[in-house]
Amino acid sequence: MRGKLFFSCIVMLFICACTARQQKQGSRVVKFEYKGYGDTTVALIEGNVYEITHHDDITDTVPVVNVELNVEQSHKGAFTSSEGFFSIGFTKGTFDVVIRKAGYQSLKLTNYEADPDQILFAKIILEKGSGVKTVQLPSRSVTR
Repeated sequence: MRGKLFFSCIVMLFICACTARQQKQGSRVVKFEYKGYGDTTVALIEGNVYEITHHDDITDTVPVVNVELNVEQSHKGAFTSSEGFFSIGFTKGTFDVVIRKAGYQSLKLTNYEADPDQILFAKIILEKGSGVKTVQLPSRSVTR
């Protein structure tokens, strides 16, 4: 009886682990840090866009190429490189950044506070799907 109970518990744990792995969190911001100031006349936002893939029992982070990033209020934009890297220069102001690629859930980052000479690093995860997920960014905490 104990053997059957033990086996049943192991099977249930396996099923729960597989179910948890399959649940998607949606596209999201993993990191969004104001890194301080550089030697530029514009504010810079740079970072990487990734997709999380699952093969057998291995979870991996893979760069997403040609993701479009648009700054709504300034009509500026960029596309990610083969490494998923992007960089956009801004003037002073508060902006919304839309991150999209066909076949993925888009992200709209609101309340990005740009200040000339400021550098910001972002790590973005895109999930397969559709629609737009809005993320309200916190006010910047780095001061000059």
